[in-house]
Order: sequence, then structure tokens, then C-alpha cells
Amino acid sequence: MFSAVRGCSGMRRAALRGSRNRVTNQAVEQVVLSRAWVLGRLMRHAQVCLGEIPLRLKMRKAHSADVVELETHQPDASAANRAHELLGRELNLFTEKKEVGKPGEFDHMAEPGSRRATTRPAGTSGFHQRSRRS
Repeated sequence: MFSAVRGCSGMRRAALRGSRNRVTNQAVEQVVLSRAWVLGRLMRHAQVCLGEIPLRLKMRKAHSADVVELETHQPDASAANRAHELLGRELNLFTEKKEVGKPGEFDHMAEPGSRRATTRPAGTSGFHQRSRRS
């Protein structure tokens, strides 16, 4: 696998395998943590965009060592909606609709609730008629 491993003794190879396994385990743990981190950040971002949590900014003036900390509310409804949408997708709260078929393939089908006429045998209206008694 590694060219450096070929020239090593058996003990050295075992040590390299052990360190490689540790790195792999750490990478797996980081993936789990990064998913949790992203979800946490999305929730916080939604709260900031709704104005529920103040936004704290640290700013430094040019050519100055002084740091000024500002606290502000910056509501942004579209960003909050996007964060909620991403969270909802992660939790499988929404079903994603996908078009199937080629363009125009389903044009002959009537949409639910449309008043489009359907084909019926000649002489029938689709309604039952009562006979009138004189």
C-alpha cells in the first residue's frame, strides 16, 4: 500500500497500521460531529434571522488594535425560511416531487379539479336522468 511500509520491519508496520486506524476512527468521529455541528448552526442561523437571538459582531478599525463588539438584530425572513427548509429536509418532513417522463408525455391527462371534458359514448351525458310522470 505505502512505499514506506515495504521497507519497514514487522513492528513498524503494525505501528503504522495502528496509527492509520486511529486516523480513520478520528475521521469517522469528525463526520458525526460535523453533521451535528451543521444542524446546530442551521438552528442558530434560523433564530438569528428571525431576530430571536442578537447577532454579536467583533470589529476592528483599520490601523487600530481596539476591538469593538456590536450586538444587533438583523431579521431576514428568506434566510430563516431557507434554514427551516434545510432542517425539514434533513428530518424528512417534506416529500420532494420529481417529474417523471418526457416533456408533454402527460398532457393528455386531466388535472384533478379541472373542468376538462372527458370522452363519453355518444348520447350519454354522464348523469342519470329520471323519467317524468305526467
